[in-house]
Amino acid sequence: MSRNLERFIGHEFEIYTYTIEQSKVNELVAVLNPNSTVERGNEYVPVTFPTVIEFWGSPISIAKELQLDLKKVLHGEQEYEYIKEFAVGDEITVASAIENVYEKASMSFIVINKKFINQKDELVAIGKTTIIERF
Repeated sequence: MSRNLERFIGHEFEIYTYTIEQSKVNELVAVLNPNSTVERGNEYVPVTFPTVIEFWGSPISIAKELQLDLKKVLHGEQEYEYIKEFAVGDEITVASAIENVYEKASMSFIVINKKFINQKDELVAIGKTTIIERF
């Protein structure tokens, strides 16, 4: 049974800012390659870092805000389009909005578009997340 999530299309979430710190970059690199050693001062930021920004920076729970049943929620898809490189010290502001909601095979698909903008007001990346809720 549908929950009429289509009413959320265009909904904008609270904007937040996240500063990229070397320690968080080091943690991610260690997870990606546990056998590597990370030199202090290394300014390389892995391309998967926007996921860290989302997990550590977001002040809200999208599932709570949309009143999704977490027992029925799946992570459907995650993709990023990179416009510029992320750098340690960047202050990244994230603006997110629901781009689309559709139903298929007794599931609701919620597509969220995210823009990652640095302190120079430059678009660094665009993210797209699909959340699935079974009904």
